[in-house]
Amino acid sequence: MKLNTIALALGMGLTVMAGSVMATGTDNTHVYFDGTITNAPCSIPNASRDQHVKMGSIAAHVLKDGGTSAAEPFHFDLADCPAGTTVDVTFGGASDAQNDSLLSLGSGQASGAGIQILAEGKPVTLGQATSKQNLTEGSNTLTFAAQLKGDGASVTPGDFSAVSNVTFTYQ
Repeated sequence: MKLNTIALALGMGLTVMAGSVMATGTDNTHVYFDGTITNAPCSIPNASRDQHVKMGSIAAHVLKDGGTSAAEPFHFDLADCPAGTTVDVTFGGASDAQNDSLLSLGSGQASGAGIQILAEGKPVTLGQATSKQNLTEGSNTLTFAAQLKGDGASVTPGDFSAVSNVTFTYQ
């Protein structure tokens, strides 16, 4: 009888413990939806919006006296384009203090260089439209590259973080 009482007490204890582990309740969070509806002939998919181009770690001596780093490619996909459309692209942002065709390195400790954007391997002047490109119906990819270019005799090592606003002009 004592054995049955112990077993019953132990069983009830486990049931109480299991009940506290299996407690129910609710929780909540949010889902944010944002985007833009434009009056443009093509759509820009999410993968091509707000890109981050990793420039890597570049030795300061490479940029001395106007030297350049290796170019890092990046691209924009355009979707739902009608046939016969052309586009040019303008890269804007804060220009380098020594060379206004370059994008400033922005925040960080690095100085003595700017970011040079390339279209078809040729430098793009900050604030000026690229050559018009003919788009085909449907999906298109616009390919660019970025490299660091020294803007004087000396370069100060450090981190940098820059941003360029990009404008697509369709015709």
